Amino acid sequence: MSLNSLIFLFFSMFKVNMFFPEILQNNCICEAKIILKS
Repeated sequence: MSLNSLIFLFFSMFKVNMFFPEILQNNCICEAKIILKS
């Protein structure tokens, strides 16, 4: 994974944490873990 992808991923998670309900936040984190594993 490139550094830009990681920055985008963490920025996306930060935005979710700020603006979306906890259910969507948890879903985003689960998807992020899957992306990082692949």
